[in-house]
Amino acid sequence: MAWKARYKRYWPWVGLLVLAASLRLPLLFGLGTLWNDEAFTRHFALLPLEEGLRSMTMDVHPPLHLAAVHFWMKLFGTTALAMRSLSFVFALAGLAVFLKLARELFGKREALLAGLLAAASPLMAYYGADARMYAMTFFLASLSSLLFWRTTLGDARAKEAWMWASLALALTHLTGAFVLAGQALFLLVSRERRPLFYGMLWRFVLIALVLAVWLVPAATFRLQSISKEWQFRSGQEDLHASMSLLYWIWLGKNKAQLAIAFAVTGLLMFGGLLRRSERRPFFNITPESAFLFSWFACVFAPFLLFPNVTPRYLIAAVPPFFLLVARGFLKAAGVRRGGLVLGALLIGFLALPGLAAQYATRSYNWDRTAAWISERRAEGDRVVFGWYADALAIEGLDDAELARVADGAAGLYPFDDGFDAHARYAAHAGTLAIAPRDLDRLAPAFDGAERVFFIPNFYLTLQDGGKADETVADWINARGWYLAERLEPEGRTQGVWLLVRK
Repeated sequence: MAWKARYKRYWPWVGLLVLAASLRLPLLFGLGTLWNDEAFTRHFALLPLEEGLRSMTMDVHPPLHLAAVHFWMKLFGTTALAMRSLSFVFALAGLAVFLKLARELFGKREALLAGLLAAASPLMAYYGADARMYAMTFFLASLSSLLFWRTTLGDARAKEAWMWASLALALTHLTGAFVLAGQALFLLVSRERRPLFYGMLWRFVLIALVLAVWLVPAATFRLQSISKEWQFRSGQEDLHASMSLLYWIWLGKNKAQLAIAFAVTGLLMFGGLLRRSERRPFFNITPESAFLFSWFACVFAPFLLFPNVTPRYLIAAVPPFFLLVARGFLKAAGVRRGGLVLGALLIGFLALPGLAAQYATRSYNWDRTAAWISERRAEGDRVVFGWYADALAIEGLDDAELARVADGAAGLYPFDDGFDAHARYAAHAGTLAIAPRDLDRLAPAFDGAERVFFIPNFYLTLQDGGKADETVADWINARGWYLAERLEPEGRTQGVWLLVRK
């Protein structure tokens, strides 16, 4: 029994990892066909690496995740499950590093509660199976922060490792640069730590210069298409950034409930910043809390400038958010074991409805779309996508039936016409613009056909109050077509319009 006593201290942490794995595995095997962005990743990861990276200079996301998926698929195959398994590995590795960071900052109780938040969070579970870069971002943000904290404590060996982990973070998601900004801010605001900032300055600059190799061409492209992006964002009916952050704990849609939850968690988070000491009866902020708040503020604050923000872009703000909430709650509870148990019950209460919603809905269900087309398609009928799609993108969706029935499909496709930023953006982002000039790009796909199965973009049909439907319908009618039959969208899967020439 000696081995049990020796390894007993590891059981809680292993238990959290097992819990996290068990909550993510049903999603890993049950999400179904790929969704738009996953198909985008798969298509470009299947290209020769140099070509794929060159294409990513026109994307909003840095290229490191694409390179990781490229080599991962060489080892494990190109199916949706193979792709998503990389995120599953990063999700568990990220949780392990996050637990280590929490333990070094605050202690065992805070680490257990924050780890439970991360393990049971509905969106953390979802993005632990989604074939995009968000699980990788969580892992690298936690790793960079752990190594940074050790560097501030005088660990010289951690400094070099921090630089490479931070460079990888910045090249995985743009919010990684905000994490590094929070680290720099933490050093600058303290007179005691300011010399360390100047000692690390050349490393911050080097990371910024490498990031600029990708950022400059990407920013040039984005600036050219910013009006279209703003138009798209303004049309979404979603919650503000502050409410989106609550999605990571609870996927509720009731704004009043989320406002209350935000107020409570905000008080707990700020309560986690403060302490009282015998020498100083008033409240002050510990270095650990100051570090987390600097990190959180630099990642979260920029999104307050946008009218809407997708919750997944806040993943780099999740580690400090969860840690500060756990710290504040345990300080408020005031009871060691009782506070931890109560916190675990509250996390279960908040997280279980969101987890149930994740398990109940497949992200995309392209086999339903394929079956509908297959039942109605006759010889000579054409399939046209109103988003980035052609034969290669169909392949990217990893749905054999859709690939069969959509053989010869046409549609907008990213990066197919040189440096026309508007066309690239309308295609790449999956946001077919609400403008006739963008729809005009689809006209050649209709030429010579009597019937067309038109698959509009998800954002067009569901997130703008139907305005895009009207625009597309007017455009189609003006060109001599009418809508004969329609498959309504289901979940996040696009519908289909059967168009017949008048």
